[in-house]
Amino acid sequence: MEMPQSRSPHRMVAAVPLYFEAQMRVSILIVTFNSREVIKECIESLLSQTHKDVEILLYDNASSDDTVEIIKSSYGNRVRIVEGRYNRGFGYGLNRLAEIASGEVLASLNPDTITDKEWISSAISHFEQSDVGMVAPKILFRDRPDTIDSTGHLIYPDGLNRGRGHNKKDGSAFSSPNEVAFPSGSAGFYRRDLYLKLGGIDESLFLFGDDTDIGLKFQLSGYRCIYEPSSIVYHNYSSSTGRYSDLKAYFVERNRIHILLKYFPAHLIPLSIFHTIKRFLFHNYSAISGRGNTAEYLKEGSVFRLYTLMLIAYSDVLLDIKDVMKKRNEIKKTIDKNRIGRLLREFRISAREITLTE
Repeated sequence: MEMPQSRSPHRMVAAVPLYFEAQMRVSILIVTFNSREVIKECIESLLSQTHKDVEILLYDNASSDDTVEIIKSSYGNRVRIVEGRYNRGFGYGLNRLAEIASGEVLASLNPDTITDKEWISSAISHFEQSDVGMVAPKILFRDRPDTIDSTGHLIYPDGLNRGRGHNKKDGSAFSSPNEVAFPSGSAGFYRRDLYLKLGGIDESLFLFGDDTDIGLKFQLSGYRCIYEPSSIVYHNYSSSTGRYSDLKAYFVERNRIHILLKYFPAHLIPLSIFHTIKRFLFHNYSAISGRGNTAEYLKEGSVFRLYTLMLIAYSDVLLDIKDVMKKRNEIKKTIDKNRIGRLLREFRISAREITLTE
C-alpha cells in the first residue's frame, strides 16, 4: 500500500470547499445492547443533522430488552436494523454494518450519545485531504457539557490509550483542528474503502480497545486523523459497562496486550514492561491517595479482585498467543510498524495522566 506523506501534527488544517461535503454520503453505524433508555434521543439527534445524505444502520447484539421494537415502531425504514442472534461484541457488529453501508464515510457512534446538528457537516470536509483517513469529533459529557470526554485519543507505550483532554474543562486548548492518533470508538469518522481494505476491527477484542485497533491500522498504513472541534457529540460515558467495572478492567488490560503484541515493533515490546510497571505504580498511588481510576474502582471493588482480574487477563492472552502472533505476521505484510515510534512521540500520554485522571 502506498503511504501518504507524513505531516506535522501542529500545522494548521486548511478549510475545503463546501461542494465536497455536499457530495459525500455518510453511513452512521450504531451497535446496541439493551439500549432502550438512550437510543431514541440518539436517533432523534441524527435525524436533525444539517448534512442530509446519510443512512442510519444499527446492529443489535441480541438485546434482552425492547431496544429493537422501540426503533422499529418509532422510525420504520429510516433506520436499517440487523439483529444478531447473540452478543458477539462491538467490533463484530460494526464490521457487519460497514460491509453493507453505502456511504463513502463511516461514522461510528455509541447509542448513549446525542449529536450536535453540525456533527457530520463539520467533520467530513477534512476528507478532501487524501491522506486523512479518520476524523475525531469533540466529545463532551452529557451530564457535564462543559467538560471533555475525548478530543481524539493518545497512546501510552504499553498499548493502552485514553482520550485527549479527558475530564478537563472545554476551552481554547481544544478549539482548533489538529492531529491526534485516532478517534474514540464512541464517535468517529473513517473512510469506508480503507476500513474494509484494512479488515475492520479485530472481532476477538469483543469490548474496549477496538478504537485503538482500527486507529493503528489506519495510522500504520500512512493515514492521519484530524480532530475537528466544531463537530460535537455529548456522551454518557461507559453507560453500558460502568465506568469502573470488573468487566472493563479485564477487557482493557487483556486487549491492550493484544494490541501491543500485534502492532508494536519487536524492540519496543520488552521496553513496554517498564512502562506497564510504571503505570501500575501510579495505580497503587491512586489507591493510596484516593485519586484517579483505581481509587474510583476500589469504591466498589478490592485490590485483590483487581489484581486477580489482571492475572486472568494475562493468562487469557497466553492461551490466545498462537492466534495473536498469526495476526501479527499477517499485519506485518500490509503496514509499517516502524511508524509506531512516531505515534508515541507525537501522540503520547503519560502514566500519571492515564491513571490519575478520573
